[in-house]
Amino acid sequence: MKVWKKLSAVTLALAVAMVLCVTAFAVGEATLTNGVAKNSTTDYATISNVLNIPKSIHVTGSVAKVYGPTVTYSYNIAGADISGAPTVNDGTHTARPVKVGVTDGVTLSTVAFASSELTLDGGSYDVTENLTATVNLSKFTAPGIYRYEITENTGNTALLYSAGVTRPKEDHFFLDVYIKNDNEEVGGVTTEVRKVYGFVLLNANESITTDNAGTYKVSTLTTDEYRTMDISVTKNVTGDMGDKNHEFPFTIAVTNNGLKFYSGEGSVDAEAADTTSLSANLKNGESFVIKGLNPKATVMFTETNDTPDEYTVNVTGATSAVTGSIAASGTKSTSALPVSNYDTVNRADNVATVPTASNSAITFTNNLDAISPTGVALRYAPYLAMMGAGVVALPLTHRKKEEEV
Repeated sequence: MKVWKKLSAVTLALAVAMVLCVTAFAVGEATLTNGVAKNSTTDYATISNVLNIPKSIHVTGSVAKVYGPTVTYSYNIAGADISGAPTVNDGTHTARPVKVGVTDGVTLSTVAFASSELTLDGGSYDVTENLTATVNLSKFTAPGIYRYEITENTGNTALLYSAGVTRPKEDHFFLDVYIKNDNEEVGGVTTEVRKVYGFVLLNANESITTDNAGTYKVSTLTTDEYRTMDISVTKNVTGDMGDKNHEFPFTIAVTNNGLKFYSGEGSVDAEAADTTSLSANLKNGESFVIKGLNPKATVMFTETNDTPDEYTVNVTGATSAVTGSIAASGTKSTSALPVSNYDTVNRADNVATVPTASNSAITFTNNLDAISPTGVALRYAPYLAMMGAGVVALPLTHRKKEEEV
C-alpha cells in the first residue's frame, strides 16, 4: 500500500509538473498573425498579457553582406479618440462598442537595432526587432474592447536622420485589447479578475467588421529603409612618358558613422572593418572599391607621387573638380566626398526621401607627355623663322618689280 501511495505521489507530482510546464509555455508572449493575436485553439481563451509587435528596417546593398544601421525607436501609447463611436462586429454576435484605452493600461518598450552583419537575399534583407506591449491588468475594472493609439516619439525622426535611415511613408497604428472576466482561486478563495484574450493591431481608427477587417488589420509597424552605398577610385596613367606599371600610393579617409564596411583592390573579399583610414597602391587600370557604406558616409582620396617626375593630375567623377600638377613626393587630394545625396534630400525633421548614390566612381588620371630631345628645337628654330619670312616676302618683291616695269 505504501508503495502505491508513493507511486501515486510521484505520479501526481509529475502531472503537476507537466501542467506547470504546459502553463509556462502557454504564457509566452503573444504574436500577431494577420493582425490578430489570440489563442490558436479557442477564440475566447486567455492569452499572454504581453504582445510582440514586429518593427523592420529594409536594408539594401550591392554585395552579399552588409552591416545594418544602429538606431533606437521609442513610442507613446494613449487611449484613442473614440468620439466616432467605433464598434467591432465578428459576424456572429451583436456589435460591441470600443472603449477608450485605460490610462497606463498598456506600456511600450523601445525598439533597439544594433548594427550587425546581414546576408542579403536578392540585394535586400529585412532586419526585425519587436516593440513589446505589456498590459497592466490591475488598471482594468471591467471587461471590454479597449482601443489605444500608438505614436512615435517626436525625436525619432532626428535619430533616423543621424543613422541614415529613411521613411518613405507615415503610418498610424491603433491597438485593440480584448479583456474578459475570469475566476482565479487564491488560498481557497475564488476572485473575479480580468484577463487578456486577444489583441488586434489596426492602421485606422475605424469600426471593424468581418468585411473590412482585412483592410485595417496589420501585423507590423512601418518598415523603414536603409540603403547602403559604394564608392571606387581608379588609377589611369597617360602620356608617352607616363609609367603605367608604377603603383601610386593612395590613402583613403572614411567617415561611416562608426559602422563596418567592406573594401579591397578590385574586390570586397577582405574582412569587414570599421576603420577610418585605408591605403592602396594602384597602377594604371587598377581600382580600389569600398562597399556597404552608410548613406551619410564621406570618403576622401589622397594620391602621393613617389616618382622623380612631375605629373599633371585630373580627377573626374567627383562633385568637386581636382586638377593641377603633382610634383615628385607631392600629394593631391579630393575633398571629403559624400557617397549619396542623403543630407541634401533629407533633414532632421523629414526623412521621406530614399537617397541616390553620388561620387560613386572617382578616377585619378596622371599624365606625363614626352618632350623634344634637348637643343634640337632651339638649333633649327631661327632658320625656320627666317625661311618663313622669306617665303612671305618673295611674292611682295616680285610684285614691286612688275609695277616698276
